[in-house]
Amino acid sequence: LRAPSPPSGVVGGAAAPVAAAALTRPGGYWDGARALTGYWYVSATTTVKSSAVGSVTLDAAPPCVHKVVPKETRYALSGKIGELAHPGEWFYDPTAKRLYVYGTDDPDTHTVEAKRRTLGFDLTNTGHTTIDGIGLFATTIRTGATSTGVTLDGIDGQYLSHYTDITRGATDCGSTVTRGVGDSGIILDGTQNKIVNSDLSLSAGNGIALRGQNNTATDNVIHDVDYMGTYAAGIAVQGNSQTVTHNTISRVGRSGINLQWNEVAGLTPGKDLIAYNDISGYARLSLDVAAIYTCCSAWMMGTNIDHNMLHDPAPTTTSTTFGISGIYADNGQSDLVIANNVGWGNREGTVMLNGLGTGSHDNGVYNNTGGMTLFYVKEPGQSTGTKIYNNVGTIRGLDGATDGGLVLSDNLPSDVDPLFVDAANRDYRLTADSPARYQAIPLPGINDGSTDATPSLGAYQYGAPKWTAGARR
Repeated sequence: LRAPSPPSGVVGGAAAPVAAAALTRPGGYWDGARALTGYWYVSATTTVKSSAVGSVTLDAAPPCVHKVVPKETRYALSGKIGELAHPGEWFYDPTAKRLYVYGTDDPDTHTVEAKRRTLGFDLTNTGHTTIDGIGLFATTIRTGATSTGVTLDGIDGQYLSHYTDITRGATDCGSTVTRGVGDSGIILDGTQNKIVNSDLSLSAGNGIALRGQNNTATDNVIHDVDYMGTYAAGIAVQGNSQTVTHNTISRVGRSGINLQWNEVAGLTPGKDLIAYNDISGYARLSLDVAAIYTCCSAWMMGTNIDHNMLHDPAPTTTSTTFGISGIYADNGQSDLVIANNVGWGNREGTVMLNGLGTGSHDNGVYNNTGGMTLFYVKEPGQSTGTKIYNNVGTIRGLDGATDGGLVLSDNLPSDVDPLFVDAANRDYRLTADSPARYQAIPLPGINDGSTDATPSLGAYQYGAPKWTAGARR
């Protein structure tokens, strides 16, 4: 239940006022309501302390608010019976223990169901098991750290997780961002487990939490998840040596794939593979983000992010301050291979590298289409070992990056038209007359396949079959 057309408000100070003309309810109406706020990369919840026509005052100011830019806090209000307006909407009064459901027909023709358990299948101590063709509603599946050989195939899951409280710890920046990351959605922990061919939607947190090591998520369709806007994601990748390929992910609160590389005790670590995914509609509730987001100061052991289509983010804000990109290696991520990705509609381009903190080293950014942003301070050593070759699209932030040791070569200048087949309809293959032909540094395993003697710049090799991304059905 949301306030009509939630606008950007003015939030700050101890009283935490939010002023907006869309708040037309009389004084006191919103008192006690729950408020979900979003500023920069932090979502949090609090309650309305008092309200008047045109404003509400929150019990606590949103975390991190105005540390960078004022007047860019977004919010939504809920928890008032007077906002019931559409069939199926409901309100529960915990004091009276009474449930209200809005409808326009005979209630005797409907069934009201209540959730009894969190897990439909608890495979915490189970291995070598297949669950095939099962429907889940308001429940989920979990494996454990010792699970191995589990296959989830053809799962149709809705409302995999639900919660409304994301207040955790202190109220400064970053204290609430991890809500739901490791314990919501389908939780696939352990080793050598996989989830395939599944349709997952409607989750406050993840679609899939891919934990442990050597697990796989392939050919899944995931949408309308992370509706609380934390670092939960369509697929939250934790641990290492994980494979995430050929998934279609859309309409998510923050990122389609949140890539958090961690070592797993007792197992030899390795690189992740994130490839051939189609991700859209990200950044709906949180900014400074990407379709594929990874952070912070991790050595990624050659993790591959390749052949992904990353497009059409949908932020519900007029903010132009915080970045949205296709792939974002934030705050010092190193030893990544980012190649052959295509993006459009992203403020910062298909790729963004942020070298703050420990610096961002030994990354290979090759043959991507859609431009990029480099964010480095001007000091030696910030980007040593990083190579940016054979890309098509505007590259911003070169001064600080090249001062830090980064090497650029054979990228198509931004003022040269690449002559795509049909850019208006998102066909970024090269025409016969494209100046991107014959121009690339040959990189075996990266830009193979051209019918020309010398490879092409960008994500599509001239004459090669057009690669596709997303779930194969």
